[in-house]
Amino acid sequence: MEMIARLLISLMAVSVLAFAEMPLSVDTVVNSASLAPGPLAPGTLAILTGSGLSDGSESASANGTQALPTKLGGVQVFLYGVALPLLSVSPTQVEFQLPYRLSHVSTGTLYVRTEHSDGHTTVSKGTSIAIEPAAPGIYAFGGAEPRAGLILHAQANGSSPAGAPVTEANPAHAGETLIVWAAGLGDVETADANGDAQAGLPLSAPDAPVVNIVDAGVNGRSVPVISAVLPQGAVGVYEVRIQLPDDLLSDPEAQLSLMEDGHSSNTVLFPVQGSNR
Repeated sequence: MEMIARLLISLMAVSVLAFAEMPLSVDTVVNSASLAPGPLAPGTLAILTGSGLSDGSESASANGTQALPTKLGGVQVFLYGVALPLLSVSPTQVEFQLPYRLSHVSTGTLYVRTEHSDGHTTVSKGTSIAIEPAAPGIYAFGGAEPRAGLILHAQANGSSPAGAPVTEANPAHAGETLIVWAAGLGDVETADANGDAQAGLPLSAPDAPVVNIVDAGVNGRSVPVISAVLPQGAVGVYEVRIQLPDDLLSDPEAQLSLMEDGHSSNTVLFPVQGSNR
């Protein structure tokens, strides 16, 4: 019996040691909207995937007034030694926000540090990311690429209220103004220093225009961008309003993309009821 007890204690010690030494790894870092790897812009909401990132799943409160935490579920993500704001953590995925005001750097190295429930701590190897002034991504529903875009009607349309999603049953119309949600549009203009956008903190100032010019295209055709802003109360999610041409033809899978500072977003699909119907 004593021999069995010693064997069990020995096996448990080996298991704990193996767990403690299990490497925490980061595999990919992507724009949270486009889900594409590549350069990230200041203020971008991004997702890193890997293994051993946390012991469980946890999400931060997002009420439009409270700052995001820089430590969540024992997890911290560091860039240049600064802990970044976190939106959610799980064993295989962490969503975080890059800082604004990164205009003088072109690369960075991310580290993940995790305090586990048994008291030990793991730190990932450094993961290099490229940083550009703009790297737009459009939010979309799940599925294979190109995905259906998360696009809203800017005005009421019949029985559909303003802000209703564009769907097959409630398509966009030629000449209509649409709202497109995006990430990675970079720095924004602000009226005063107190209104500057800060990573992890909802914008308290009025809607802040994006610094760089944002262009949009539908089915390969340039369409007017009415505005591109970081809305008041938002954390890293930008609002882009576009105007569809009056002569746009019907298309159940019209293609939309954004362009900014030489970078193109992912392409998303949306239904249009056009002038030919």
